Amino acid sequence: MVWENLATIGEEDTARKDYPSISTSQVVAWAESTGGSNHWFIRAKVGDSLLTLTDPDTNCKFVSILADTAVQTTPSTVTTNVYYTWLQQYSGDTWTVPYADKQVLAADAEANVTRYNQGRKLALDDNDTLHSVYRTNAGSIVYAKKKDGVEGWTSSLLRSTGQFPCLANDYLSRTWVAEHDVSSVPPSQVIRCQNRAVGSSSWHDFQVYSVSTGGPALAKIGPPAIVACQNDSSDTDRSAAYIVFTVYTSSPVKSTIIMAKVDTLGVVYVDTLHYVATLGDSYPSIAAYPVAGPGYGLKVAWQYGTEVYVKKITNSEHPEFLAKRTWSSDFNLSATAAKSKHPLIAADADTVLVAWVEGDSGAIVTKGQGPGSAYDSWGGVASVSACPDTVCDNPTIALGDSIIVAYHKKLSATNYDVIARVNFHSNLNLSNSTTTSKYPHCAFHFHNDSFPVISTVWTEELSTNYAEVAYKRWQLGEEGGGGIQNAGFFDPNIHPALFAPMPNPFNGLTNIRYQTNIKGLTRVTVMDITGRRVRNLLTMPQSPGIYNLTWNAKDDRERQLPRGVYFMRLQTENYSESRKVVLE
Repeated sequence: MVWENLATIGEEDTARKDYPSISTSQVVAWAESTGGSNHWFIRAKVGDSLLTLTDPDTNCKFVSILADTAVQTTPSTVTTNVYYTWLQQYSGDTWTVPYADKQVLAADAEANVTRYNQGRKLALDDNDTLHSVYRTNAGSIVYAKKKDGVEGWTSSLLRSTGQFPCLANDYLSRTWVAEHDVSSVPPSQVIRCQNRAVGSSSWHDFQVYSVSTGGPALAKIGPPAIVACQNDSSDTDRSAAYIVFTVYTSSPVKSTIIMAKVDTLGVVYVDTLHYVATLGDSYPSIAAYPVAGPGYGLKVAWQYGTEVYVKKITNSEHPEFLAKRTWSSDFNLSATAAKSKHPLIAADADTVLVAWVEGDSGAIVTKGQGPGSAYDSWGGVASVSACPDTVCDNPTIALGDSIIVAYHKKLSATNYDVIARVNFHSNLNLSNSTTTSKYPHCAFHFHNDSFPVISTVWTEELSTNYAEVAYKRWQLGEEGGGGIQNAGFFDPNIHPALFAPMPNPFNGLTNIRYQTNIKGLTRVTVMDITGRRVRNLLTMPQSPGIYNLTWNAKDDRERQLPRGVYFMRLQTENYSESRKVVLE
């Protein structure tokens, strides 16, 4: 038999320790007495957490402890349920045998762990697997993942040093991680990238960019953002990612936004996207979207001074046409007197959307356009937060069959909530706590191709300089409830639903199919991307059943509506849901 080396469980001090009990190698309890007292109390070690389980003023001995298997409930948190019983002196020669249980949380994430909205901390691949990355209190980078609908995350150490990690998944479900690191020999700051194929346990790690922090330049690099694509070349096993970041130098004084293209073999090229002879935060964000023919489009948004700017690659990015790569001019997207900051850009086949913070009060606003639109052709401003008296910040976007814009909202100096705005008309409080919940990142998807789901991570402050990467899974379409449950008014065999319009995109007529399980008033309306109602398709009482409608792309006055993104909205007595539809 082979035994491992001895390990010290309790603290090495003058306290007497006796009566040990063990559940697993990670859960041990014992009785402890201090200061020469004849009174004993119960302590335990659960993972790395040292706990006091009973009052030190009582007299307790002979503890027996059991524990469930530890479950990683969030990307950074392991939860263990502990059950214990012990012998406790009641009075004189009278003793009792109490029982108690305790849930022990072990988190190891740095403060503000999900900060910087432009560098995503949550990604979803085509296999319905969630991926997250974060920095620990010790300064290491940890990668975590979970299959949607399956309990528990799994995590692994990615790098022993680093900061500002972010990640993306490409169309081959390859995971890409970018992070900022600091080197002392020679003094420098670097951007690194790692990538891993789906199902593989090995990461390919390489340096993307480096600046010297010594000498007169005193250069530094800001937090990166990353987006991933699939190369349209004969080598279908290769994919690519794009990393944007800002380089600051003091001599000469300048801020430069850099974009680096990387593939599975290393750096392909480096572009300079924006240059100014001042120092200031720019927070660049990047999005990719499919285009007609080979390749894909790229758009970048950033903060400069008090404005938000965007630019796009004017021809589709393609590995065989690197020499033709050109970028548009910078376009002032916000163009207001108020300060605009912290932009985030996202894109899919139907929509390009930029969200940012507008004004000192912290209102969250957006502007959108079609992927193929000109770099300077954008829709109007849509308000998301609608809370002018409350500071909101850190907007993030998830696109799919719905548009989700999430952000954090300040309620008091120590209380922040994470809010998600769904299709510009309904709010969800995802954290709903009395503590500090900040810096969300979210993903939208359909579980088993059936139920729309928002998955979100954010920073939950547990104590000073100690945080958790909190995680919440929210299934949409379950608003409300109740209603009249009498026969003829409610059908439990029908699940209320609004199905995807068909065809979508469309340019003439599109069909809307929905079902309701309760008798009452039913409304079906069409809204534009700003949340304004443009067409009322139905407002009337209906019985439980399945129904169909058509929409001819016209408003209530039968005027043809412009091309763009719209939302079908179903409202019944116990249900509300929206679906995105694209008019071409």
